Amino acid sequence: MIKLIMTQGLQAKVQRRRKQLARIPGVLADNDRLANEVIHPYLLRHARLQFESSGAHGGRPWDPYTGEPRYRAMILAARGDLRVLRGRPGDEPLMESFVNPSHPNHRFSVDQGAVRFGSSLPFVGRIESGGQNQYGEVARPRPIMTMTDAQRDELSRLVGLYKQAQVEAVMP
Repeated sequence: MIKLIMTQGLQAKVQRRRKQLARIPGVLADNDRLANEVIHPYLLRHARLQFESSGAHGGRPWDPYTGEPRYRAMILAARGDLRVLRGRPGDEPLMESFVNPSHPNHRFSVDQGAVRFGSSLPFVGRIESGGQNQYGEVARPRPIMTMTDAQRDELSRLVGLYKQAQVEAVMP
């Protein structure tokens, strides 16, 4: 058996390193901070790109009111265009509820590691799952926050980089 004798300076360094290592689980478990600093901004940006591209950004373009001739005509008459799930310029409560964190219907929360993101507008469920519109026509599902595999990988990479930076901040 070899007995190591540490100098006082080395002992102090070992103690500091032990304290740093003990802080890592807490740093990595801070899901609220991770969600607010990485995931929420990513989802806000993703939502904006989804609305700007009518869902194409997330890999699943929204159906352009196929099979909804009366609803399509009403949208065209009211807005002058057929941008899917959009309102008049300056009056877009659906989009704003997804992309504006201060909108009263914007929802973002973290509960036991699960992130919830979306809108509390009452018609969002019907938009996402499809169903009847106000004219009795069958509206196809238009899932708002779809993501491609590459986008999910990018978000995972950003989460990993954030966690790595948090560990490095604890262990200089």
